[in-house]
Amino acid sequence: MIERTGWLKNAALLGMSLLISCAAGEVALRVFKPQLTYSKLIELAGTYYAPSDYNTFQLRANYHGHEPSMEYPGRDVTITTNSNRFRGTEELDPTKQKILVLGDSYTFGVYVNDSETYPAVLDSLVGKANHHYQVVNAGYTDGFETDQQYVWLKHNIAALHPRIIILGIFLANDITGIDPTAWADIDQDGLPTKWLSDDLYVTEAGFIKNRKKGYTTVGAESIYSIPVLRESHLAIVAGKAWDRIKNWAEPSDPIFSTDELFDHIFGHYTDKFLKKEAIFLKLLGAMNRLARANGSEFMVALLPMNVMVEKGKYDPSTTFGAHTLPAKFQKADSVYYTRLVKLLQPMGIPAIDIESAMKRSTQGPFFPANGEVHFNPKGHQFTAERIFAFLNTHYSVE
Repeated sequence: MIERTGWLKNAALLGMSLLISCAAGEVALRVFKPQLTYSKLIELAGTYYAPSDYNTFQLRANYHGHEPSMEYPGRDVTITTNSNRFRGTEELDPTKQKILVLGDSYTFGVYVNDSETYPAVLDSLVGKANHHYQVVNAGYTDGFETDQQYVWLKHNIAALHPRIIILGIFLANDITGIDPTAWADIDQDGLPTKWLSDDLYVTEAGFIKNRKKGYTTVGAESIYSIPVLRESHLAIVAGKAWDRIKNWAEPSDPIFSTDELFDHIFGHYTDKFLKKEAIFLKLLGAMNRLARANGSEFMVALLPMNVMVEKGKYDPSTTFGAHTLPAKFQKADSVYYTRLVKLLQPMGIPAIDIESAMKRSTQGPFFPANGEVHFNPKGHQFTAERIFAFLNTHYSVE
């Protein structure tokens, strides 16, 4: 009886010690290294998507909602779309010539207000100089990747009839994320006229989800499937560690690996990347021809992520789906846009290098202090001003 009592006492002490240690770990993580809980992931994901019968998804029309600000923690920003599914409340004005801006989250302007996105700031700058122009932000409603954006442009260019088309390029996925398996129909150039994914889908609540783990997946880690644990910072750390061990023991085939996400940015070009790059360049060439066939000018804006301009800011724990920057790149210089400009020159596609301009500038910081990869309002303002100057030089929009 004495031995049994002693065993129970030791077990109770051990259990109490574990509880205290877990509680201390939870508090420490919440204070010093907060994790992305499931509820936080849902806030970041956005509920502004709708299905598309030719491009898998688009933005919802007449959406009004909010997202958390990355620049000002604790504040929200306003997200709206008009009846044509473009970012902002302003409707299309049939009396004005259009400057159409294509792109993904950088162009859409996640985590900043409607008026703070670089297309919105550009619209203000152009409007003050020439009230006959209107800038249209098609970011996100045209898709995540260049192949989706090509499909969207083919379906919408005739109706919009833009004078100028600007494609905002973001290197973390605009090349490596191209997915020919989603090309449900192709044109005479062997490029998609429909982009229909078997993996991506839009929920009734307006979220976009991915049946496979990838950069578009919200809460794909196994810990997020356990409701009682997915709000615990300590459990999330433990769950991510378990996923790493499991993936090491049983490697999967993700859309792209951590190295593939960054390799080309820093000048490492694998055969797999070069094949994607060839498709990417073919898509840009086709966009340029499509623009000219419809009386439009086509150009690209080379947009950097934070690690390309402001070293040391990158923090994958601030954004869903982000990857850790490999140590070999933490002090490396990003070089891919230099390569891309040279590749675009013989194609006759003008490019404005926002990355180089930001590196030379003292007007920053252009990215949030918390390590989130997208522009803060100052980054959008800077980008718009540089594009406005470029447009005046090349197309005389004043």
